[in-house]
Parts: sequence; structure tokens; C-alpha cells
Amino acid sequence: MRKLTIKQPHTRAKVIFDAAIIPIGKGRPRASGKGGHVRMYTPDKTRAWEKEFVEIAQEAVGEITLDEPLQVAIVAVFPRVKRLKAGARVPHTVKPDVDNVTKIVLDGLQAAGIIADDKLVYSLKVECWYANSNEKPHLEIGIW
Repeated sequence: MRKLTIKQPHTRAKVIFDAAIIPIGKGRPRASGKGGHVRMYTPDKTRAWEKEFVEIAQEAVGEITLDEPLQVAIVAVFPRVKRLKAGARVPHTVKPDVDNVTKIVLDGLQAAGIIADDKLVYSLKVECWYANSNEKPHLEIGIW
């Protein structure tokens, strides 16, 4: 495990892991109508990403479910765009918004069984970056 690049609380972490997955934002629920009935559904891209994230998270963390007040730190590292010259990480200030990245990660942690419910999160620190020249897109997640 590696150390998160954002400042950690003073208490010992319960879970810290990296997820080798390109961060995305949570897709908005969609609606379709048929025969006068409306059906809500999650976009395919969101569903597929959550499924992949759950597998990565369960493999990294194992069998643990945190059912207590939690602090969560998320560092989302996006692919570096061509307009950026080689160098250090640069803040990612375009879509997906930080709140949608947060939603999909917390939902994924809950679906993976790592946190019992995302309502248990009372403190949250999220950063979004473009990758530096030598790193691949990924997520860094810490839970205290």
C-alpha cells in the first residue's frame, strides 16, 4: 500500500488502497417510457464502471465492512491530456465534477461491502488531478 497524497487524519487508517481504474463521474439516472409506465435505470457506463471498481476494491481490501462513523479521502487521477506538457500533476477542473466522482466512489465502496452505508461518512476530502507524466490514471482511497 502507498501513502495517500492528501493529508491524512491523525488516527490510523482502517483502509487505504489504490484502484487501477480510470475515474469517471456518476451518471445521472435515466428514464424510459413504455405503455404509459416510466422506468428509471442507471446508464450502462456507470453500471460497468461500478462493477469493475467493486471487483478491484474487494480484491484490494478483502472481507471487511466498516459500520461506524467514517472519514474518507479520495484522490482521483485522470489521464493526462495532450495539451499539458510533461511534468507534475495538474488540477483537474473540468467534467466530471468532483461531486459526481465522489458519488460513484462511495456507491462503489458500499456495493463492495467495504462501508455499510455511505451515510456513515461524516468527513470527506476529495482531490481531482491530471496524472503526472509518469503515472497512469487511478484512484487513491483512504478510510479512517
